[in-house]
Amino acid sequence: AISDPLGCNLVTPARVCIVMALFAWVTTFLLTVLPILLFPISACRHSLVNHFSCERQALLKLFCSNTVFLEVMMMVCAVTSVPVPFMFILISYPCVLRAVLRIHPTETRLNAFSARGSHLVVFTIYFGTLIFM
Repeated sequence: AISDPLGCNLVTPARVCIVMALFAWVTTFLLTVLPILLFPISACRHSLVNHFSCERQALLKLFCSNTVFLEVMMMVCAVTSVPVPFMFILISYPCVLRAVLRIHPTETRLNAFSARGSHLVVFTIYFGTLIFM
């Protein structure tokens, strides 16, 4: 997958791809939709938020019911959903680097570095922003 990213679908069975996609979808559903369905809350104030972005604290101020448990649940979801993929990618990058360095044709190695380099830039921007939020 590192030296020939377009040929990855030949190496990875379709069943593995389907299982990984289902895992991502189910996990996302459980972390986002399920807490909202399990803890219904009612809004008692006007529904106008005077912000450019709709932040969590501004939304929670609109609700009449007790939101402490919902806030704790949101914090637990945030704490588990951000560091887990971050650490997985951070730990896997030395393995990727080692695999790229083992590629013998220089042109193929440079192509692999180019693909991984752009991924590393996106990774840094995305998780850097999430960490500071």
